[in-house]
Amino acid sequence: MLRKSRGISLVELLITMAISMIVIAGTMVFYVSTAKSSTQNSSTVRLNQELRSAMDLISRDIRRAGYRGNAQNCVGVGYSNYVNSGTTTCSAFAAYTLTSTSQIEFSYDENSSATQETSSPDERYGYRLNSGEIEVKTGGGWQPLTDANLVTITNLNFAESTRHMNVNTSAAVSGGCASIAGTPCVSVRTISITITGQLPNDATVQRTLSENARIRNDAFSI
Repeated sequence: MLRKSRGISLVELLITMAISMIVIAGTMVFYVSTAKSSTQNSSTVRLNQELRSAMDLISRDIRRAGYRGNAQNCVGVGYSNYVNSGTTTCSAFAAYTLTSTSQIEFSYDENSSATQETSSPDERYGYRLNSGEIEVKTGGGWQPLTDANLVTITNLNFAESTRHMNVNTSAAVSGGCASIAGTPCVSVRTISITITGQLPNDATVQRTLSENARIRNDAFSI
């Protein structure tokens, strides 16, 4: 005996379609959320990489401030001769100058010639914040170090701190080396660097890096 086949009613079809739309909408929301999170994570990683690369270069460069080649030739000649001789053998390099809290300039003997040169190579360097970019001083001029299309630098700060020590006793000198004039004294100088940057198209993605760069060329006085 043949049995009558019963089809799907209009109500059942509408219910099925509604459930399907809810499932599809939920899937779409999940996909969009995942894609947005992935994009943000990728942007954050790129921002961190840009800031870390800039920080590594700046801190490494500042640590070399005041370096002069053939410094061993000045051992034993006396502090006054080292500073005031004006010769290429013992003349001192200026360690650094904080032009502002967002700009530092310094020099070091790149080719170890024991002479501070201003061309081929120009041994005067620096870093500063300018219009959302970190610029580096090289060859006598300023060039962008960071790319404004990848990261906007909102803060670049340099802060100096100095510890003074009596060479004879290794005791800290709270009043600075000038307070014990006539006694060998060493000044250990540190530059604290802070960089804050954000994505150009999303100010909510922001990172701050801080690092201390100890200048290896300690200042000696007597």
